[in-house]
Amino acid sequence: MSLPPFVWNAGTVAGASLWAIAFYWGFSPQSDRMFTALVQRLPAGLASLVGMVPWLGLGVLCEYLCDWSLGKSWGVSLGLLSALGCGVYELGRRSGRSQDGD
Repeated sequence: MSLPPFVWNAGTVAGASLWAIAFYWGFSPQSDRMFTALVQRLPAGLASLVGMVPWLGLGVLCEYLCDWSLGKSWGVSLGLLSALGCGVYELGRRSGRSQDGD
């Protein structure tokens, strides 16, 4: 059983980007720690670009696995659902943290 080739098109880029956003929001405490560590070694602009690389890599991997296992349109659909869910999680996490300080 061989894996199909990875083809870049608009749907692949959109799905990978949505998955990357979902991972970034879902793991935002780790993202913040990673960014802080990178800023100590690199300028802030470069640190933010380098900090996105792991999330983009995971996004591409999830997009590829969804396309391979479920079909072409499922990667974008599940990426959108994941991004929405992780966005709601991030809003709730920030809201809970601000209420703890009151």
